[in-house]
Amino acid sequence: MNRAAAEESDPRAFFRLLWRRKWILLACLVVFPLATYLVSTRLAKTYEASAVVQLQGAGSDQSAPGVADLLGSPNDEKTGERAAALIETNGVADQAARLLREPVGSLRGDVQATADEDTGFITITAGASTPEQSAKVANAFADAVRVTRAGQARRRVDQATRTVREQLKRQKDDLALRQQLQGLETARAALRQNVQVIEAATPPTSAASPNPTLNALFALVAALFVGAGLVALLDRLDRRLHDPDDLERLTGAPLLVHIPPSAFPGSAVDPEVPLAFQMLRDSLMYFNVDHTIDSLIVVSALKGEGKTTVAANLAAAYARAGKRVIALDADLRSPQLGPRLGVDHAPGLSNVLVGERSLEDALRPVGPYGENLRVLPGGVPPPNPSELLGSVRMASIFDALKADSDLVIVDTPPLLIVSDAFGLLERASGALAVARLEQTRKDAVARMAGVVETVNTRLLGIVATGGAPPGHGYGYGYGYGYGETPAAPSTVAGDGANGNGQAPKVAGGPSSGRRLARIFRSN
Repeated sequence: MNRAAAEESDPRAFFRLLWRRKWILLACLVVFPLATYLVSTRLAKTYEASAVVQLQGAGSDQSAPGVADLLGSPNDEKTGERAAALIETNGVADQAARLLREPVGSLRGDVQATADEDTGFITITAGASTPEQSAKVANAFADAVRVTRAGQARRRVDQATRTVREQLKRQKDDLALRQQLQGLETARAALRQNVQVIEAATPPTSAASPNPTLNALFALVAALFVGAGLVALLDRLDRRLHDPDDLERLTGAPLLVHIPPSAFPGSAVDPEVPLAFQMLRDSLMYFNVDHTIDSLIVVSALKGEGKTTVAANLAAAYARAGKRVIALDADLRSPQLGPRLGVDHAPGLSNVLVGERSLEDALRPVGPYGENLRVLPGGVPPPNPSELLGSVRMASIFDALKADSDLVIVDTPPLLIVSDAFGLLERASGALAVARLEQTRKDAVARMAGVVETVNTRLLGIVATGGAPPGHGYGYGYGYGYGETPAAPSTVAGDGANGNGQAPKVAGGPSSGRRLARIFRSN
C-alpha cells in the first residue's frame, strides 16, 4: 500500500478532519436534537390502552363429533396467531365501530394484536387522541372479535345441524344422530362465550407518543452520522490546502517545515520562528546531501503565500551558519525582498539590467550579518520584467552572483500568474516551493509542481506557511501599477542590531562591490 492510500485509510486522518471542521459537527449535534425535541413537543399526542383476552373453545367438551372442530380448540398452537390476525382485519374493525356507534371504517388500522402462545393470551392495543377513547376502542375490539368469531361458528353449526336433520329424516331411530343434533344445539347456545376478557383496557396516564426525549436521543445519534458525512462532503468540495502532508502527495517533494503565522510581518516577536527556519535550512541539506546547491529559487503558485518571508528568513538562517549568502529579488513587478531585509528597493536588479547602475552599487550587505548576507533588491519596477529576466545580461549577473557566494537565494513572482521566473528556474540548482494553508488550492500546488518539472528544475522541497496578515502579498493582476512605493521595511525573524528584530538600512561595502565587479566583467 502506498503512502497516499495508507493516509486515506488511516482513521486518525478522518478524526483530524472532524476536529478541523468541528463547528459543523457541533452545530449538527446541537441543532438536530433541539429541533427534534421542539417539534416533538408540538405534535398531536397519542394515547395507547391494551385489553388482554383469551380464546374459549365453546362446545369442546361435547362428545358429539365435529363440535370442537367447528369452534376451534384452545390447545391449537396456531389458534392464537389466527385470532390475532383476525382482530386486525377490517371486518372486526367495522364491528367495533358499530358497537361504539362510530362511522363504519373509522377504526380500521387503529389496533395491533399480539398473541402469546405460552399463555394463550392475546393483547389488543388501541391508539387514540385521548386516554378514554383509547380504552374504549381496545375494549370494543375485544367485544367485536367475540361477536365475529361467534357469527363465524354459528354459520358452521347451522350448516352441520341441517345436515344432521336431513339424515334423521332417513334414519328416524338412529340414536347417534340424535345425540349429535343435541350436541350441536348445546354448542350453538354457548357460542357467545368464545372469548374471555382477562384484563379490560383502562385509560392510560401518559401519552405513548410523541416522546420528545427519546426522539431527541435518536436525533443526536443521527446528527453524529449526518455531521460526519457533511464534513466529509465539504472536504471533498473544498479544494484548499488544510493538511501540510497533502503537499507531499501533490508535489512528490518532501515537506521540509511548517512556518507558523508569527513569522510574517506585523506579528509579535516569536523566539520559535528562527528555529523553524533553522530547521528548513537543515532539512534542505539533509534531503539534498548528494547534490551541490549553489543557487536556490523560492517559488509559489499564487500571491500572498509567504514566499518573500521564506526567502528573507532562509537567507538569514544560512548567514547565521557562516555561509556567504546573496538574496536576489527577481520579483521586478513588486519588489519586497530588499525592504524585508532592511534596505531600499532601489537601486536594484532592474537598474543593473538596464545599465543605470553597476552591480557593485546595487548589491548591499545586510547588518548585522555584514559580508555573510548581501541583498540585490528588485529596483524600480520596469515595464518589461519578463524580457529583462530572460536576457543574456541577467544570465551573466546570475552567474556572477553564484561565483561570489556560497548560495544565492532568489525571490520570484508567482509561477501561475506571470512567467518572469522561468528563465531563472532553468539556471538554479533547485527550487523551493511555498504554499499557504487554508488559502492555496490543491490544483494550484499541483500545477506549480508541473511547471517546475517542465523547465527541468529539481524541486528540492516544499514549505507550508501558516498564512500572512491582511495586506501582505503582491500587486499582480488587473490594476497593477509600475513604480508603486514598496512596503515599509519589515523584519527578519530573530534578527536586528537594535534587539527588536528590525534590520537597519546599510550602504554597500566597497570590498564586496569591487570583487563582484571583477567577476561580472569576466563573464
